Amino acid sequence: MYELFGWGNPRGTYFKQPGDFTYCVSYQNAELIRVPLKIYPSLQANAPIEITNVVFANYSNSGQVLNDYTSALPGGVQFLTPKLTLSTKHVGIITVNITFNSWAGTTKKHSCDIFVNGSGEYECIGYGNADGSCYKDGGDWTATFDGAFITTKSVNIVIGIPDDSEKFDELFTISSSTEDGESKRGAFFAKFGRIFKKSSSVLPHYQAGTSYSVQDDNTSSGSWWTRLDNMVRGFGNWYDGIYNTLTGSVATLFLGGGLLYLIVLVISTFIQDGIGMGILSLVLSCIVGYIGFYVIAVIILIIGLALWIFRWVVWNIYTLLTFLIIAGWIMFA
Repeated sequence: MYELFGWGNPRGTYFKQPGDFTYCVSYQNAELIRVPLKIYPSLQANAPIEITNVVFANYSNSGQVLNDYTSALPGGVQFLTPKLTLSTKHVGIITVNITFNSWAGTTKKHSCDIFVNGSGEYECIGYGNADGSCYKDGGDWTATFDGAFITTKSVNIVIGIPDDSEKFDELFTISSSTEDGESKRGAFFAKFGRIFKKSSSVLPHYQAGTSYSVQDDNTSSGSWWTRLDNMVRGFGNWYDGIYNTLTGSVATLFLGGGLLYLIVLVISTFIQDGIGMGILSLVLSCIVGYIGFYVIAVIILIIGLALWIFRWVVWNIYTLLTFLIIAGWIMFA
C-alpha cells in the first residue's frame, strides 16, 4: 500500500461545495484507476457566527497606524477598519458586509472576505480614503455587520470629538457625502480607533441612539422626519458634552461677579468714607459674602437642574415636540 501526496489548501476551500466527484490516478497519460469521491457538508462550514465585540483603528493609506484600537477616533479619519471578536465553531472563508451610517444620514457600504477558524479576533479590510473626507460628517456613526451565518450586529462609533473651536453650523449641517471610499486590501489596510464612550464629570451623560435605513452609497437615508429626528438627537448628544461646562461657567459668573462687586464696594468705601467705614464695610461684606455663597449655590443648583432637564427635552424629536406642546398649553391655557 502506498500513500500519494495530498492536494488542496490550508483553508479548506479547494472543494468549495459538497457533492459527488471522481478521483482519477494516472501515470504517463495512462489512467490507472478511477473511483468515486463524495464530499459531505461540513458542520463547521455552516456553524453560526456571533459578533461579541467590535473595535476600530485608524490607518493611513501607506499602512501607518494613526490611531490604534485603544484610542479615540479624531476628525479626518482616513481608513476605518473593524476588528471583530467572534464566538463560533465556523471554519472557512466568510463575506462580511459592513454598512457605516452617520448621524447626518450619510451611508458607506463595503464588504470583505476573512478566513475564520473558530472563535477569536479577526481584522476586516479598511474602508475610507487618503484625504480623510470619507467620514467628514464626524460625530456619531453606526456600523452594522451582517452576512451568511453571521448574526447581525450594530455598534455606535464616535468620529472626531469636536472641541470648543469648532463652529456649531459646521458640526450640525446635514449634508450627503460626495466622496467615494476606497476599499484597501492587503497586509496593511487602514485601521481606525475604538468604540468611544465619554466619561461623565458632574452630571451623568446620556447619548441618544440614531437609526437609519440603508441606502446606496453617498445618499441621504430616511425620510425628512427621520433626518429631522436624527438632527435633534445629534444636537442633544453635542449638548450632552457641554452642559457641565455651561453649569461651571454660570457658577463662575455668579461667584466671580459677586466677589468682584464686594471688593469694589469695600475699596470705594475706604476711599470715600475713611478707614472706619471701610473696616465696617469689609466686615459686612464678609457676612454678606458668606450668606450669598449659599444663596448662589442654590441658584446654580437650580440652573444646573434646568440644563440637565433640557438634555432630555432634546433627546429626540418626540421629546422636543412633547415639551413644546406642554409649554404651549401652560402658556395659553
